[in-house]
Amino acid sequence: MSVLLLRPEHKIAASQRAFARAGIHCVGVALQHCLPCDDVMTQVNDIEWQTVKHVIFTSSVAAKWTLPLLPQLPSSTLIYAIGKHTFQTLAQWTSKDPFWCNGHRIFCAPKGAEHSEGLLQLSQLKDVSQQQVVIVKGHGGLNTLADTLATRKAEVSTLCSYERLNLSEPVSTHDWHPVDIKTIIVTSGEQVELAFRHFDDDWLKQCTWLAPSQRIVTILYERGIESAFNTNGASDTDLISTLQSIKME
Repeated sequence: MSVLLLRPEHKIAASQRAFARAGIHCVGVALQHCLPCDDVMTQVNDIEWQTVKHVIFTSSVAAKWTLPLLPQLPSSTLIYAIGKHTFQTLAQWTSKDPFWCNGHRIFCAPKGAEHSEGLLQLSQLKDVSQQQVVIVKGHGGLNTLADTLATRKAEVSTLCSYERLNLSEPVSTHDWHPVDIKTIIVTSGEQVELAFRHFDDDWLKQCTWLAPSQRIVTILYERGIESAFNTNGASDTDLISTLQSIKME
């Protein structure tokens, strides 16, 4: 039996190889792909970077496509990454933590809580009253970070560096058939909705699902999924570790 992994198109091949190295037969399936926003440079120029205290990158794509465009930041500016891939992109693919990028400390969401809610637990983001925060993200998506920081009286700006476009047909790393799939791994709530748009509801509800946060697990339950597990992170390591622990039970 195979595992079906739902990720954006630019990630499915690398993730499939990571699962294969762990001895897991995995089919990577993309329902979306990412493209840079046309007005990224305009958005960058509209921000008064010399007054920015915190810069938060929500994904590796946001970091890769935006970091080279940013001006030199004040020495007091702190940089944040939600997950391991984003941290590694900012830190030039090192896994060392803490890490300093061009004189700026990079903070990462706590291990086991590599999502927006986890990042908001950091002490550096607790008392942000009157401080300038820039969130670098994809177009659309969640507003958890912005909304929570605004309630903490921060002055929040968002910089949308890319957009996710839905594919008319799924793109797969291998040919596959639903009858061979018993486990589905998803890395965003949006992908859950797209899966139910593309695939048979009854088949989806029969599968065991893995998701990177309790919020997405709740979405799955609301969709009628009976078996869902929280991987507490969207990195391949988190997904593989949880999958292996489930199969050992």
